Amino acid sequence: MKRYTYKGEKHDLKGFRAGQGKKLADNLSSKLPFGCKTSGNLTEEDVQRSDAIKIGMKDQAQRWHTYANNMTQAIEDVPEVIDQQNRVRGAVLDAATKIVQSTAKLDEKGAVHLGELSKTHAQVTGNVSNILLKARLAVRYVGQVVNQSGREAKTKFQLDSQLSNHKHQVNQNNARASFRERLKAVRETKQTYSLQPGDIDL
Repeated sequence: MKRYTYKGEKHDLKGFRAGQGKKLADNLSSKLPFGCKTSGNLTEEDVQRSDAIKIGMKDQAQRWHTYANNMTQAIEDVPEVIDQQNRVRGAVLDAATKIVQSTAKLDEKGAVHLGELSKTHAQVTGNVSNILLKARLAVRYVGQVVNQSGREAKTKFQLDSQLSNHKHQVNQNNARASFRERLKAVRETKQTYSLQPGDIDL
C-alpha cells in the first residue's frame, strides 16, 4: 500500500478513501507544533489552542523584557560601583598624604636635631669631616671582618664536612675489609659465621 512520509514518520492510507484529503491533512496537522489546522473551518478548540500559543509567546516576551530591565539596572548600577571605588581610593590617598606629612615633620625635626648634634661635634672636635670619615672607615672595616669571618666559617664547615666524609668512608672500608677477612677465614674453616658488631654498618 502506498505510504506518505512526514517528518520521519510514516502514515498508512488505510482507513481513508478517495476525496478524504481533508481528513488526512487534519490527521497530519495534529502532529504539527502547536496543533495547527491546515484546512477547514476553525473550531473552538482551535481558537483555544491559538490563544494558548499567543499567551505562551507573550509570557516568553515578558520574561525577555524583565531580563532586559535587569540588565539595564545592572548597567545603571555600574557608576555607583565606580563612585564607591573612587571614594575608597580617595580615602587611601588621604591617609597616604597624612602619613607623608607626618614623616616630613619627623624628618624636619630629625634634621634639626642632627644639625644641633653636628654643631656640638664641630665645637668639640673642630673637624666633623674627620669624624664622619672615621665612621665610614670603621663601618667598612666591620663589613670586611664580617665577610672574612663568614668565608672562614664556610671554609671550615666545608673542611669539617670533607673530613667527616673521609673518616666515614675509611671506617666503611675498614669494616668491609675486616668483614671480608673474617668471612674468608670462616669459609676456609667451613664454620658458621655469626655477624659481629659493626658488620651491620655495611
